Amino acid sequence: MRVVNTSSIAGTARCGFSLIELLIALAILTTVTALVLPSLRSPLDRSRMRSAAVDVSNTWGKARRLAITEGRTLSFRCRLQGRHWKIEHSQLAGDLGGSDSGPSLPDARQTQDTPASTLIREGWLPEGVKFDALQLPSSLNADLSETSGGEETASEESLSGAVWSGPLNFRPEGRSEDARLRLAGANGLIVDVKMRGLTAAVAYTPPFRQTASQQTGDGQ
Repeated sequence: MRVVNTSSIAGTARCGFSLIELLIALAILTTVTALVLPSLRSPLDRSRMRSAAVDVSNTWGKARRLAITEGRTLSFRCRLQGRHWKIEHSQLAGDLGGSDSGPSLPDARQTQDTPASTLIREGWLPEGVKFDALQLPSSLNADLSETSGGEETASEESLSGAVWSGPLNFRPEGRSEDARLRLAGANGLIVDVKMRGLTAAVAYTPPFRQTASQQTGDGQ
């Protein structure tokens, strides 16, 4: 007759975790995740901002190369408070390319999505990053912190309610215009992208946050 060890069966039945133990473990895991996630999010946000700045630099370089290759003036424009950008050619921009009077800005009323414009390239910034302000020669004497944060003030003398920025022109001889572009991301991160018109050299700042005084100035 076989004797069954009931104590062994009982011990086997008790293996595993009770519902209370599982809930405690889940609570600990949730707490640890909540503490670690913010520290991981900041490097990711900064990396996204740097990637967006590189994208803008590459886009401007592409616009310059296309202008030289095609022998006509091309314009870069971006959707303020949005992610969309485009490179286009318009008859007005082409007329500027043949001028010897140096860089001059057309009136924004004449360049806002004119029917004569031809789309050459378009793209979007990474998710979570937007175009905040584009300053062209007519407004480069102003501080970016005073003009960021709105469609009406960010583009050069743009019409009320305009969505697209003023045109940043790239000419066939390789020249462009001095420009400063501000990118805004999550958690108040900002990157400023600058270009020298004579050489079309592009540089951008590391991601940073505005100081309290700058934010107060924006509110005024």
